Amino acid sequence: MSMELRKSIIDFIRLISSSQKQFEYENNVSIANVSSELICMWFDDLYHSNSELFLNSFSAKELEDLSLFNEFYDLRVKDIPSSDGVKGLLENKSWLEVQSHANALLNKYTW
Repeated sequence: MSMELRKSIIDFIRLISSSQKQFEYENNVSIANVSSELICMWFDDLYHSNSELFLNSFSAKELEDLSLFNEFYDLRVKDIPSSDGVKGLLENKSWLEVQSHANALLNKYTW
């Protein structure tokens, strides 16, 4: 297993599951467009479901649940504002659904 990739993905799931962590990220990385970053980090940087490294970083059940999370997120991403910061995210129904799904994933695996 690649512990570095695994840790990065779990840390990302933790970030999007927590409003507090999102505000901290926004404060600590003031030049970043947090809402765009949270979309790009997942779809461009982290979730590469066909890569050997990714496949070797999680159990079969975890891979299945990450795939379901990816599908869930992908269905909502077009409705998530990409320029309103964390405050805008937290006022968006689709983002709150993604956030809730991420939280359920964390709880299921006690990540």
